[in-house]
Amino acid sequence: MIIPEEFNHPSQFPGNFKLIADIKKPSKPHKDFLFYKYENLLVIFTGGNWTNKKTGEVKYSHYQACFPLAVLPWVIKMLDYFDTPPNEGGLPAGKISNKEEIDGELLLFTRGVCVGGPDHGGYNLENLSRIAYGWEDDSNYYQGFDFPDPWLYDGGLLEFWKALANKYENGLL
Repeated sequence: MIIPEEFNHPSQFPGNFKLIADIKKPSKPHKDFLFYKYENLLVIFTGGNWTNKKTGEVKYSHYQACFPLAVLPWVIKMLDYFDTPPNEGGLPAGKISNKEEIDGELLLFTRGVCVGGPDHGGYNLENLSRIAYGWEDDSNYYQGFDFPDPWLYDGGLLEFWKALANKYENGLL
């Protein structure tokens, strides 16, 4: 499995990473949400300044998650699967997640009630084949990305993701 190096700031991303897109989250416009291609992987980098309330010290806090590029159309497929009634071939009643191997990596897509913040639902994508950077190999803290409903449906994330999936499917990434 290819493991891209972790980087701490978008101004310092390694030369073998290709920035393919970025998006702003309406509820957090000051935060970075950057999408990179590294070989056959999608690397999602999030970050922003964080201020220590006691000391006033400002630090750039970041997070990085990796998925096979094939995750782009797969997420669109999962959203459709979750939105389709069970009697029409959608997610079975009583089930809130779907697990599937994509390009040799085990991905989990889950519906949640407080995703990305309180009082709104959304989806969580986790790569069960990759432990989060900085955690021990036996940890259960996996690399992931959240799709809160307000951002997904009203904030442009769905259209953004569909455009990336389309580029991937047409060999343009």
